[in-house]
Amino acid sequence: MLELNAVNSGYGETQVLYGMNVTAQPGRVLAILGRNGAGKSTTLKTIMGLLPTKSGTITFDGAPIAKRPFDIAKSGIAYVPETRDIFPSLSVRENLEIASKRFGDGAWTIERVIDLFPRLGERLDNGGMQLSGGEQQMLAIARALLMN
Repeated sequence: MLELNAVNSGYGETQVLYGMNVTAQPGRVLAILGRNGAGKSTTLKTIMGLLPTKSGTITFDGAPIAKRPFDIAKSGIAYVPETRDIFPSLSVRENLEIASKRFGDGAWTIERVIDLFPRLGERLDNGGMQLSGGEQQMLAIARALLMN
């Protein structure tokens, strides 16, 4: 379970989150909705350690969450930014292999994500910059799943 308790965060002097409380339970879907500037991305970036928590606590499975994004990712939390951030100069296959080799040994395999996103299987040898926006988003989600 991922929990945010009274989390305050923002950018420099600009505070965006004020006492944010969220509980994400295993096997459940949680949606964070709001207008532009409401703090949705700030919440996710704070969880991932990309923005510092000014106060409050974030716990994962009952323990305080790591501070560094790499360690947070190793714990099993993945972030798929709306900008996608795939490696455009690498092929689809290489993008998937990077995540699989680094975080593999779990339920998600390259074969399983290709079953989920068959279009990626058709484009394995294409470069990331040759994909449509939707295909890039599929690739970003597939990489997050491969982190297990």
